[in-house]
Order: sequence, then structure tokens, then C-alpha cells
Amino acid sequence: MKSVVVVAVALVFCAVVMAQAAEAPVYDVECYTPQHSDAGYLVSLLWGQTRPEMEVRHFFPHFAANLVREAVDGLPDTDRRRVEGVCAWTYTREQSPLSTAPAAALAARPSPDLCANMIMLTGTAKALGEADVALKAHDVPRLAVYLEVLQVDVPAPEVTGWELEWMPLQPMVADKSLGKSSAEVPTCRYSIDPENVALKYLESRSPKLHVLGSEVTVVNDTQAIVALGEVVPIRATYQCYQFTGAACVGVGPCLARYPPAWCHKAIFLGIELWVQPTIGQDDSIAMVMRPRLTEWAGELCCPEECRAVPITRYQSAKTAIEIREGESIVITGLHRDNYVLNQSLKGFDRLYREKLSANPTLIITPKIVKPPQG
Repeated sequence: MKSVVVVAVALVFCAVVMAQAAEAPVYDVECYTPQHSDAGYLVSLLWGQTRPEMEVRHFFPHFAANLVREAVDGLPDTDRRRVEGVCAWTYTREQSPLSTAPAAALAARPSPDLCANMIMLTGTAKALGEADVALKAHDVPRLAVYLEVLQVDVPAPEVTGWELEWMPLQPMVADKSLGKSSAEVPTCRYSIDPENVALKYLESRSPKLHVLGSEVTVVNDTQAIVALGEVVPIRATYQCYQFTGAACVGVGPCLARYPPAWCHKAIFLGIELWVQPTIGQDDSIAMVMRPRLTEWAGELCCPEECRAVPITRYQSAKTAIEIREGESIVITGLHRDNYVLNQSLKGFDRLYREKLSANPTLIITPKIVKPPQG
């Protein structure tokens, strides 16, 4: 009798397990490429923001780290080369009440690839279908501001020769620099350039100056961060490291259980521009912006999981500017710490030293984008 009961219980248990297995959801992965909107904007509109996103902490450090990894990838077998990159992220604090694809319907919160402007979706076929409907319903033309952002290393005498009317940018954050006090930091300044003197100068100058440019379309009264950066890889040395999980615990002997690693010395130079444009009834554009110069010089010796780019210096300011469509904003006074950077380059590549002896000027040109009537 007992054996019959045991068999019956076993059969019931197996039936429950098989039923649960049969009901286990099957997840698929799809990519959605927006046609009229930015991937970051759509995700924040429909699914809200994570805490790091709300604190605007994650985007630029990840951009810098990825650029450093790209620059040192393959060293020392490949030649040292300067790697440049640009990216932009737009987002909104408002969440759409019309969303038909709550985060709970998907296996995970949609992940936007900001630099490629794609959204990665994971979920059941039904959940993916609902997400696709919601995305298409909100991926529509909107009143927005298109921004062209140029970073160019213009010698100071040439900028002065533009004879623009300059105004100071209010310092937001004290300069963080090795060997410099904040009192020695030059004042950032800006000018509204109604005749596009700066752009015309860049076109006519011979030889041409090196320009790093990005563009982004920002929905009216929402926020964007434009990232521009370049990495100079200097040298690589062969070492072995010890690690526990994803945390480096220091360089150790080359033992079989510790995989070898190349330690890469590099310099990162970047500009992070936060901006929020608002279009007025007279088609003027009120722009709150914060340009920030960032620098990092150091060595990476850890595995892929624990690599990071700690910013060693930054210079930041914030201001509100009203501008008309077709005008440009020119920002100067962002000064690199040439002493520290050149010390890092000591003994390597005079060409790079010449590059680091100049300072970046930003030229921002907005254009209003209106959705089609009807």
C-alpha cells in the first residue's frame, strides 16, 4: 500500500514539474531602430529612467571607458593610434501615460544602444509585440532642436581675431587638476555668433584645423548629453594580475591560474556637453547648457570586467543662453592641463605633444525641426 502511495505522489510531482516546464516562457530578442526619435528618449518616455540615468552619472564614463578599450585593443601587436569617438544621449523626465508596454511585460527593461540608436528588447512574442506597438506609436516626428556640435583646437590668437563679443560662463565646478589651484583656471566664456564668423573661418582656413563633430536632435524642452572624446595610447607593458571575481587585487607572479595581461598606458581627452533647449513662441531658442572638459591619464591593468576610466581632472561651467535659429554659440576657455599630460607623454611621440599643447573651442549651431502639418 505504501509503495502505491509513493508511486502516486511521484506521478503527481512529475506532472506538476512537466506542467511548469510546459508553461515556462520562451524569450526572444529583437532590436528596434527608431525612425524619428532617439533611442534613449523613447526608452525613458515609455519605461522611465534608472537611478544612475536620473542622476546622469553613467553615460559619459561608459563612453570614455569604451573609447579607451578601443584604443588599446590589440596593443602592443598593432601600431599606436589615436582613436576618436562621438555619441549622444537624449532623455526625458516625463513618462508617457499612453504606454502599452510596461516593463513587467518584458523579461528585462529595454536596453538602448545610444551610439547606434537601437533598442534591444527581450521577452515573449506577445510582450515584444506590445512593445513594438508602443514604440511605433511614440516614434513620431516632434517639435525639436537639431544641434551640430563641433570641437576644434583653435590657437588663442585666432579666436581673439574673430572680434566677437565675449561673455563669461559662470563656473559650476571648481577645477580638479594635479598641480593647479582653481584660482589659476582661466574663465570660460561664450559668444553668440550671428554671422557664423567661426564656421566661415574654419572653412576658409588653410591648412585646415582638426575638427571633431557630433549631431543630435533633442525634443523640445528635454535634455541631451553630447560626448566627444579622443584617446592617445602610449605604451603597453606585459604583467600578470591576480583577481577575485571582477575585482583586481594587485599585480602578482605569472602563475598558471592567473591569466596574463597587458597594462596599457593611455590619455583620454573629452568634452561632455549637457544641454536643454526650449523653443519660444517667436522661434527663439533658450538653451541651458553645461560644457565640461575632462581628462584622464593612467594605466589599465585589470581584466575586462574591472577596467575603468577615473577622470583625473575636469573643468565645468553652466549658463542659459537665448539664440536665434541660424546663429552659433562659440565657447572658449576650456584649458587642458598640458603639464600633467605632457609629463605622461614624456619620451613618446612629439606629434601627440603638439596636439596636447592646444585647447578646444566648441561651436554649437541649433536648428528648429518642426513636425509636418496634418
